[in-house]
Amino acid sequence: MKNLLRFFLFIIAVLIVSFSDINAQRERNPVLEFATGTWCQWCPCGHTIIHDFILRNNPNTIVIAYHGPSNSSDPFRIFAGNTIISKLGFSAYPTGIVDRLSAPLSRDVWAARVSARAQVPPQIDIMGDIGYDESENKIYVNLVIKAMAEIAQQPMLQFVLTEDGLKYSQTGNGSCAGSANYIHDHVARALFNSDIGQAIGKPGWSAGDSVVIDTSFAMPANVMKNTNTKFIAFVYAQKSPLNTSEILQGREWKVTDFPMGAYENGYSAQPTDWFLGQNFPNPFNPETRISFSVPKSGYVSLKVYDLLGKEVATLVDGEIAAGNHYRNFNAEALPSGVYVCRLEAEGVSLSRKMSLLK
Repeated sequence: MKNLLRFFLFIIAVLIVSFSDINAQRERNPVLEFATGTWCQWCPCGHTIIHDFILRNNPNTIVIAYHGPSNSSDPFRIFAGNTIISKLGFSAYPTGIVDRLSAPLSRDVWAARVSARAQVPPQIDIMGDIGYDESENKIYVNLVIKAMAEIAQQPMLQFVLTEDGLKYSQTGNGSCAGSANYIHDHVARALFNSDIGQAIGKPGWSAGDSVVIDTSFAMPANVMKNTNTKFIAFVYAQKSPLNTSEILQGREWKVTDFPMGAYENGYSAQPTDWFLGQNFPNPFNPETRISFSVPKSGYVSLKVYDLLGKEVATLVDGEIAAGNHYRNFNAEALPSGVYVCRLEAEGVSLSRKMSLLK
């Protein structure tokens, strides 16, 4: 009876987390794109506004720093898709655009624009995750883009990679302090799918329309440290000029927080704790991979349940050696919906929710 009660409490907790995630996706993640340069004496003041005001007050803001111009001495000016700087109309440094709703703006209005934009519900839901395969140095992307409202224009999807923690000299002045060992964050390293992204579906989406994106990208050679990279996806409604093409929603992942591939490529590091990874891809149809870590050999149970508590699959039920493992889960015979993967061993209970989308 106690075990049954524990299980139903577990299912209730999962439902609460599920609804929390739904609400989280209803929160807009404003996108600030700005032009900067290591040669620019006023740019450190723009960086300060971002770090001390914008990200402090709206921490879910997605920031992309385009270093330029192309004929400058800035070492970060060279990246795939750097023609985005001219296409967005950047000519003065530092200037920025919030959610592509205006021409480039001076730094003193960025924070107010971001705060105002954060109050506007997103018109797009970006579901799913990425996975980073260290052995291939590759980012795998599996997303579902869903309209939350009518979109009259052509939706465009943009993928961007940024890098933090890059040390290089920065020109400054008495008001905006530079440094010989300045740390540059949010540096654009690649616009993976061209400078303007890619069209998804056709113009004229209705609420509920969706597309599935399944693709991958090699980590660019210009990246200094993979652990400092972030993968960004945002959807905008295409207009002319480009800086009036409203960004409908964005999402950001720290790349190395979503490892994959280690398990099938003989990763030998000995885990020190129990771990149940998020399945990948997620959402999935019909197959997905579930990774887990076992710090010591012993009995392990890895099962999948529906939200009514009914067991629908047993992936592991027996002795497992210490180490990192994975199991594939095929849901071809199951209906679309949210399922729960549960790992149990020696009093440890870990769970992840998974979305099957057919």
